[in-house]
Amino acid sequence: MKKIFILALLILSAFLTACGGGSGTSASLPGGGSGISGGGGSSSGGGGSGGGGGGGEVGTTWTLRNSSTMKNLLGVTYGGGTFVAVGAEGTIVTSSDGVNWTRRDSGTRKALLSVTYGNGLFVAVGENGTILTSPDGANWTQQNSGTIRNLYSVTYGNGLFVAVGGSIVLTSPDGVNWTQPTSEAGGWTVTYGNGLFVAVVGDTGNIYTSPDGVN
Repeated sequence: MKKIFILALLILSAFLTACGGGSGTSASLPGGGSGISGGGGSSSGGGGSGGGGGGGEVGTTWTLRNSSTMKNLLGVTYGGGTFVAVGAEGTIVTSSDGVNWTRRDSGTRKALLSVTYGNGLFVAVGENGTILTSPDGANWTQQNSGTIRNLYSVTYGNGLFVAVGGSIVLTSPDGVNWTQPTSEAGGWTVTYGNGLFVAVVGDTGNIYTSPDGVN
């Protein structure tokens, strides 16, 4: 009986050591670190403090910031040393560091759905053909798009701004003067890369491409 009692004490001691004062239980994180440790250990990812360093993958750690608005934010870009985010009811907020954000007056109550930066100019597009431009993200000017259709996305490449709606494409060399090419293309979102504009239409699976935004 005494041997059984001593054995039970040894098992209990080992169990308490594993759960309490030792290195604890760790969970492996995508960054390759020790994960979450218990029993007095620190919480770390990738071997760095707070999960940020030691070889962890960039973009795996996110921090919620105060955007200075409660409106829905629908698009964001970076250029000229400034982040610009746009959204519902003409909302525009800017930040030089991505941490501290300032609300800007857009001059419109129309929803802004997308924003891009190119050639020293921010261009935002949105509801009912709304197009706004700004050299600094703080001061905005409304431009004439020539359409009342919603513009869902805008990008810049090869010296040209290209904005798309469901069945419309607009192009501009300067963000001020806009032209609608004679094309059946359109899309919900558009981007530029490797010498090509690419627009996609989400509900039909169509993909349109153009080397110049026109053809």
